Amino acid sequence: MHNESDTDIPFPKTETFRSPMGKHAAILREAVKIDDKKNLGNVMMRLIWELTNIKSDRFIYKVGKSYPLERGTSEELFADLESWLGDSLETHKVDVVLRLKDLVGLKADLFLTHIHNPNYDAPYVHVKEILPEGTWAKQRIE
Repeated sequence: MHNESDTDIPFPKTETFRSPMGKHAAILREAVKIDDKKNLGNVMMRLIWELTNIKSDRFIYKVGKSYPLERGTSEELFADLESWLGDSLETHKVDVVLRLKDLVGLKADLFLTHIHNPNYDAPYVHVKEILPEGTWAKQRIE
C-alpha cells in the first residue's frame, strides 16, 4: 500500500499581472530601470508590487507602474512616492539621489483600476493611487 503523501507535490504558484481592480494591500518587490524600445528608446523606471491581501493557492498577484524618466527624473514618480511615503521620503535620500532599491520590501495601499482596450483580451491594470500602508483599514474604522 502506498502512502498518498509520497506522490503529492505542491502545485506551483504562477505570477499574474491580471489583478482585480479596487483597494489592495501591497509590498514593493522590484524597482527597475528599463529601456522602453516602443517609446523611442526612452528610459523608464518601473515599480512592481505584489498584492498581499489576496490569498490564492494558484496565483501571486502583481501590478506594475512605469514612469518615463526625463533628464533622469520623473515628476509623476515623485508625486506617487510623496503620496505613499510623505515626509519619510526624505529618509531614503542619499545626498540628492533617491535610491529606489532601498524602498523594495516596503508596504503600501494601492488603488487599482482597469482600462479596457479592444485589442487585448484582458484589461490593462492601472495603479491609480499609492498610499501609506493601512490607509484602507483606517477608512473602514472611521
